[in-house]
Amino acid sequence: AHPGFEKAYIHLVQPLERTHHRHASLDDARRAWDRARIVFVDTFVDAALDAATAQPPLLRPHALRRVALAAAADFDLVAWSDQPNRDPRRDLRRADLDAALARANRVLTANFGLPPVPRVADHRSRTPPRSTDAAAEPGGKPPAPA
Repeated sequence: AHPGFEKAYIHLVQPLERTHHRHASLDDARRAWDRARIVFVDTFVDAALDAATAQPPLLRPHALRRVALAAAADFDLVAWSDQPNRDPRRDLRRADLDAALARANRVLTANFGLPPVPRVADHRSRTPPRSTDAAAEPGGKPPAPA
């Protein structure tokens, strides 16, 4: 790896088994990606979760929470189709994001003592977070840079 390089996060858009590699097997490819510190993720929340729990951490706990809040808030902004409530991709992506939010919430609450982020299914019933969400930093200070 290169000096100063910590990890590369790659959004997994197809099954890992279909991802191009030059190794004899997928297991060999996985070992090579691990050595190269390449991390495949399903969501931005998963990337932030990995970064916040890395040793040493690459993101602060409050930055993980801000990424999770933004991902949940932005979900409804995606233009799924002319009839978004009938687009099957929407339900699949909602399930993926809700699962990632559940993983992040376990770490946010148990490891960092921060409040959980509502699931996307609960999103319509909450006020969108502000960029200076008072819960993001102790004492209501604006969030520190990630």
